[in-house]
Amino acid sequence: MNPKIIIPQELLLEIRSCSDGLEDCYGIARFNEGLIQILSLQPHDDLKKVARINSQGIELEDYPYSIPFAEMETIPVSDEFISRSQGVIDTSIVAARKVAFIGLGSVGSQIALHLTQSAIGRFILLDPDGFSASNLARHVCDMRDLGRYKTKAVKDMILRRNPQAAIQTFEENLLDLSWHEQMERLQGSDLVISTTDSTAAQFMANELCHSLQIPSLYVGCYERACAGEILFVKPGQTACFNCFMEFRQSYLSELKKKEQRIPYSDEQPSELKAEPGLAIDIAYIVAIASAYALALLLPDSNRNSLLDLDRNLTLVHAGSLPQDRYSEIFHQPFDFLLARVKRDDACPICQKSTGGTYETSTDFSRNPI
Repeated sequence: MNPKIIIPQELLLEIRSCSDGLEDCYGIARFNEGLIQILSLQPHDDLKKVARINSQGIELEDYPYSIPFAEMETIPVSDEFISRSQGVIDTSIVAARKVAFIGLGSVGSQIALHLTQSAIGRFILLDPDGFSASNLARHVCDMRDLGRYKTKAVKDMILRRNPQAAIQTFEENLLDLSWHEQMERLQGSDLVISTTDSTAAQFMANELCHSLQIPSLYVGCYERACAGEILFVKPGQTACFNCFMEFRQSYLSELKKKEQRIPYSDEQPSELKAEPGLAIDIAYIVAIASAYALALLLPDSNRNSLLDLDRNLTLVHAGSLPQDRYSEIFHQPFDFLLARVKRDDACPICQKSTGGTYETSTDFSRNPI
């Protein structure tokens, strides 16, 4: 029995436009399933040469069989990819949105996956780290990516779902770049998402986003991913990351004194190791962060109702708290709180130096889910 051959409709149109004779096709041959997937005209680590094109159709590699173009099963990937999102979001708008990621660990990579599945079409990925075995349990990438840069691995993950996505990758530490280079990396973004473990890099991202007038989102997990923080910043409209850190210092200082964290920052690089925590807990925090990201990317949609400018910090209980930790904030599993972080009139980033004093508020709105 001859194998079934499937091919993206867009790729078949490209193949049929070839006029230079034979061309190699790459994909996956699943002979034990009677299926051959033709996915690309370019070689790729995940794909092998499966066929060659001639004027009439395709000659299969390693299989005595040729098939005319007219008999191939085509799949309109671009149309089908957005079909489940149509009517929920404006797919033509989100496809043109560009999101920059600073940090592609378990949090950043999962948000990138959510946004890809929401039809976001343009990405900038910045992370100097490689993908290691300790990442396997929580990251969206897998065994195929061991030893690769996280940027390259996440890029391929995005393209496996949306081949039309436009992606730039930079295997760089933001802090190692000049100001001009930093600005170049983020220029043109509609949103910057920072999930790096380096506080210094977070501060730098905050300053860059204010200089470029780009909204930003800062997402982090507490120890063992038992809870998380999500801060969205709209330059000139909300408190910035700098203001937030002042707030955090004043309100959460007692909580931080109780923490016994495994080093997971650039303060002790020789002791860096994977932060304990389950993917299922991180996923809950990431889902909420991704919803904020989509709202920031679609400010004119009904998702804009998520963006209360007076409540731009969200604290999330992921369902499993260490005993006697964070009880001052969370009263029950999956607690969800919005916090007021007021802008600092003297904040050098917000540029609101009016001589006033810094205000913080411990006014939390409790929203159990």
